[in-house]
Amino acid sequence: MVELTRERILRILLTRHPAWLVPEPLKIVIGTVVICAVAAAFTVPAAALGGFGLLMIVAVWVAVLWAFLAARVPRTYEWSCPRLPLDDQPRLRAVIEDAGRLAGLDGLPMVRLTADRGVWVRVKRDGRVELMIAAYLLLGMRAEELRTFILRELISAQRWSWHERWAVTLLRAHRDWEWLAAACAPMRHALTAETAALVGWKAVFAATRAELVARQAFQWHLTRYAASFAGKGWPTDLYESFRWKIQEDDLMTRVRPQAEELSRALSDAVELECGGYPARTGDETDAQLGGGRGGERADEHGDERVDEHGDERVDERGGARADEHGADEHGADEHGGDEHGGDGSGDEPGADSRGGERLMGDDEWSPTSVGGVLESVGAALDLRLNKVLAYRVAGGVSLSLFARPYRLSELPAHEWTAPMVIRRVAVLDAATRLLGRPATNLDVVELVVAGRAGELEWWGKKGSCPHPTPGVCALMPLFDVALRRRGYTHEHVFAQRVLVGPTGDRVDLVELSRKTESGEPWGLMLGGPMTGDDPEADAIRLAGESLAAGDATGWFERLYAESATGDALVPWDSRSPHYLLTEWGDQQFGVPGGGAGGSRGRALVVGAGLGDDAEYVAGLGFQTEAFDVSESAVRLARERFPGSRVRYQVADLLDPPKEWHRAFDLVVEVMTVQSLPEPLHGRAIAAVAGFVRPGGTLVVIATGREEDGPVFAPPWPLTPSEIRAFAGEGLEADKIEDLRGGERHRWRAIFHRPA
Repeated sequence: MVELTRERILRILLTRHPAWLVPEPLKIVIGTVVICAVAAAFTVPAAALGGFGLLMIVAVWVAVLWAFLAARVPRTYEWSCPRLPLDDQPRLRAVIEDAGRLAGLDGLPMVRLTADRGVWVRVKRDGRVELMIAAYLLLGMRAEELRTFILRELISAQRWSWHERWAVTLLRAHRDWEWLAAACAPMRHALTAETAALVGWKAVFAATRAELVARQAFQWHLTRYAASFAGKGWPTDLYESFRWKIQEDDLMTRVRPQAEELSRALSDAVELECGGYPARTGDETDAQLGGGRGGERADEHGDERVDEHGDERVDERGGARADEHGADEHGADEHGGDEHGGDGSGDEPGADSRGGERLMGDDEWSPTSVGGVLESVGAALDLRLNKVLAYRVAGGVSLSLFARPYRLSELPAHEWTAPMVIRRVAVLDAATRLLGRPATNLDVVELVVAGRAGELEWWGKKGSCPHPTPGVCALMPLFDVALRRRGYTHEHVFAQRVLVGPTGDRVDLVELSRKTESGEPWGLMLGGPMTGDDPEADAIRLAGESLAAGDATGWFERLYAESATGDALVPWDSRSPHYLLTEWGDQQFGVPGGGAGGSRGRALVVGAGLGDDAEYVAGLGFQTEAFDVSESAVRLARERFPGSRVRYQVADLLDPPKEWHRAFDLVVEVMTVQSLPEPLHGRAIAAVAGFVRPGGTLVVIATGREEDGPVFAPPWPLTPSEIRAFAGEGLEADKIEDLRGGERHRWRAIFHRPA
């Protein structure tokens, strides 16, 4: 085995990573001095040019200096670890004091916050210890879990020399150096074993799992919320929103399934790191000591791995990665700290501060119990940490000096559409590669329902994800984009998966995607083009405004009136009679025009709109009356068919003329009842059925859904029981057709009233 000496480590640092040894602020000072010196060397001789030439030379060097500062100043964010006063954090102070007492540390270490790099220590030249803790761990881990991580780091500060800490740092950047891994393994094994000797193995495993849950949750939150707006600057409420997701949105519980899978791999990693599990008593099982033997785990949602040294490998979406200083996100920084921390606590139930029997095991570990130990971050600290995160999310290069702070909670609703549009495009691209042809939304749905979501290779499934399955992750962008085009918006800015429609209906995208994955109807048209204006947008907007004002039918008049001026689009105006009506009519009566006007009796067309269905019925030989609640619709129909035999008039289905009761030989209802809110369906159905005279026929054509199927109103599709309800007014059903094709679900039902 190669000996780990000070000289060897120092030589590697000086020859391979000299930049690690120079603080970024000093690099900026040196670079600025060099640029200014070179600029002066060129500018002084050029002074003889005078005038415009000299001005141009000066402008060029000013631009060079500005570009240098724009590229280097954001890098100083990485060095920003603001101090956290413990006087305002009594719970955290108690945890650190207990960990320090267990580690045999004299005094209380200074605590500094990091953006997302776990727990590690920095040993100053005078021997003082500074404890670096990621803010997300203070928000997402319980006291006893955090204590164990802190304990482990405090022990390393006393056991490891400076070159041993740098060795561990180098290992993060050079995982293929087998000699270095072999040299570091014994001291890391000893460190973990010593920690376990103080708090117990169950506490070590519980802390490892809890850290994993918190880290996964924060990485997903960072990707979903900060990365989506990386070009804007830095969000000042990222940690505030993370706390909200934990406390109000149950984020930890939703992340737990992935964490449980990863914990099995971590159990093996800890075993390898410690040279095997400790001797067991008769009733200790693998599960009690930290889970099964999961080996290296490949999760469909993540790309994280745990290698034979207990290190986390690179995650493509921002997981543990070595940065330019040689540190990974949970690990050693440029000053030689180690990636692993310790945690646990002595002031919480389930943990004995001296390693007694009362330790938290598998059966007690639950992310739902996360309470966090941080009272508050404070606006100033929050801003500094968020700048670090924004710099990392931007890839370390694109965060310019012009970037400005902003609040996620104040972003307008329409800006939240773009991130899901990007994800939808990525899912469709993955489906295109998988199928070998251009894929549609319906193709993605079919792949997910067929259980092939795991075959979709796209970046969204390679990061941490709180959603239950890869299929849900693939479907959510499709539904999100489709619903937002229909006027839906988020219910709460930090819960983007819950959308509320213009009419007040609430949709949980996770639940909708889960049901769709299980094969249930999704009730939303995904097959149409997803670019340009939604043809139903105007109807949805006006219906929402009308219903908010307490008027269930007023939006019809506004829609038709605005369509006449070109300000709105009537989505059901196809300029032709409904194909299900013409198919039935042609079978029953032959080609329109075959009967003399009125020879077949009286007909009534409900909700006639612009008159296409009414004109068809009149052509079958019926004396036809047609009505609509909208005066503009009736006027436009008369203008479209100036010589028509149809009698168009204004009437309300919910309050029809009394003389129409059982007065018609044929009643045609095409998608009118479904345009009304569900509470009005019963009255409307009874009114329609009441128009049919003895011996007469009723034709109903409507959009269908299952009894408990989702509704994305308007319209409010009819359920099987509602279709059957047309027979409740003395009518008898001749034929009820449940017509399905692709995404469409239609009813065509024929009823008659016995003579």
